[in-house]
Amino acid sequence: MGSLHRTVLGVDVEGFCAPGRTVPDQISVREALYRAMREAFGRSGIPWDACRHEDRGDGALVLVPPDVPKERLSGELPRELAMALDEHNSASGPNARIKLRMALHAGEVHSDPHGVVGTCVNLCFRLLDSAPCKEALARSDGPLAVVVSEWFFEEVVRHHPGSDPGDYKRFRVRVKEARATGFVRLVDGSGHGREVRADPGRPEIWRVPRRNRFFTGRREILERVGQALLAPGDPSAACVLHGMGGVGKSQLARETAHLLAPRFDGVWWVDAGDPFSLVRDLNELADRLGVARGGAGRRAGVLYHELARRGERWLIVYDNAEDQADLEPWWPAVDIGSVLVTSRTSSWRLADTVHVPPFTRDESLAFLAKATGGAPEEAAPVAAVLGDLPLALAQAAAYVTRNRTGWRRYSELLDRSPAQMMHLNQPDDYYGTAATTWSMSMARVTADRPDSARLLRLLTFFDPDHIPRDVMTPGLRTAPAWLRALADEPVRYDEAVGTLSEYALFIAVPLASGAERPPSAGAAAIAASLRLAQGLAARSVSCFARTWLRT
Repeated sequence: MGSLHRTVLGVDVEGFCAPGRTVPDQISVREALYRAMREAFGRSGIPWDACRHEDRGDGALVLVPPDVPKERLSGELPRELAMALDEHNSASGPNARIKLRMALHAGEVHSDPHGVVGTCVNLCFRLLDSAPCKEALARSDGPLAVVVSEWFFEEVVRHHPGSDPGDYKRFRVRVKEARATGFVRLVDGSGHGREVRADPGRPEIWRVPRRNRFFTGRREILERVGQALLAPGDPSAACVLHGMGGVGKSQLARETAHLLAPRFDGVWWVDAGDPFSLVRDLNELADRLGVARGGAGRRAGVLYHELARRGERWLIVYDNAEDQADLEPWWPAVDIGSVLVTSRTSSWRLADTVHVPPFTRDESLAFLAKATGGAPEEAAPVAAVLGDLPLALAQAAAYVTRNRTGWRRYSELLDRSPAQMMHLNQPDDYYGTAATTWSMSMARVTADRPDSARLLRLLTFFDPDHIPRDVMTPGLRTAPAWLRALADEPVRYDEAVGTLSEYALFIAVPLASGAERPPSAGAAAIAASLRLAQGLAARSVSCFARTWLRT
């Protein structure tokens, strides 16, 4: 007999064979279960007699005809079923009460003289048996947990407000041969949905820094990163978060890892800031998985082949990678799932790139309000001076909180001693202060291209917005030798600008074709800036610190 498309519904009674339940209790539970299902189906507009039913002892399989709208099964039915179960439970003793898991999927079903078979039926019962679904119901005082397949959620639930899509939590299914994604929610005895507490289905092998409880905003970036890492049809997806130091790349990576955890079989965080820590962290994962020891590079390759052999989907996070050349030897050569990288540099061909800018002003104020509990409008001048840089804002919040000062007081101190303030109060969720982060970027730029570092120091004396690219013009007779050479050699100048842009120390934007070129003061501006720089040489550190924060 050929296959037929059906909605597949499975139910399973929690603790049906618990030691305290006698056979009469089990009979009472079964009678109450079928009575509740018939009533709930009828009240939801789903004809019980038109469905095919198979008893499973402590549960049941129901195949629903294709002419029944699927949204009734995820919308009205859970509410009616939860209320019917609650009515039974309120009139029954402890051993006859029912807590139920209900699963929904759809697909092709094959019949034979003994019953029905099909991969959709198998997955439905794997969803019922999944640990996150069982744990969610066990933690609930309501009578019903509803779990749906990824297909059912994407095609039915999320398009139907009555199915309460916002109450569902995503998790990974790892039962027997099944490797899939499920969504679970709870329904209480009054038929109201409840959000699942805690994160269901965190991978067994998991190493990610704790979630930042003050994480704010960034919704659009999180969505773009999620789309890149979970791209349909791309079994091995990757994304690089790039931007200047202190802009919150690692915080975004942490939040992404926590949000997407249920979609992966394992998530592992690697400190890629130097070769020693990178090798150490990969070796630790290899030890967890029982991969034989060997040379560092070879063992990493064996590790990734082991992950691919398992057929599991992993997320590897390389945090604080310097550039592609440093990370390429450690890049998975086989399909392991997804790779997320944070880096100051932007030139990557191994992965999609997403630029991370500073906060918007609204995000800055929302973050400061979260972190300090203070009135955000009072902090607006500080956010403006700090250029909405998340790390600098986190330091400001830490100072205000620890020292019990107000924002006006902090603003005065920042104006008086900006360099000192940017060295103080390293936030708990960051690896350093704004000053140390900036110093690291400048040290790397100075080592790679000294012209770039000198140019940036000079440009800090300009208005930080809309500096014309052609401000450097040939013939700067009064300028130092390095600057005259830079102005007289366009390629060398472009490369100096490109390096600063690569490290996100400023944004270089090509002038659009046909756009009006902004006026340039050229040599006069350079000469004035040089005089200012020489006159303020004694204060250069302080001026420098304030200027880059506004840029």
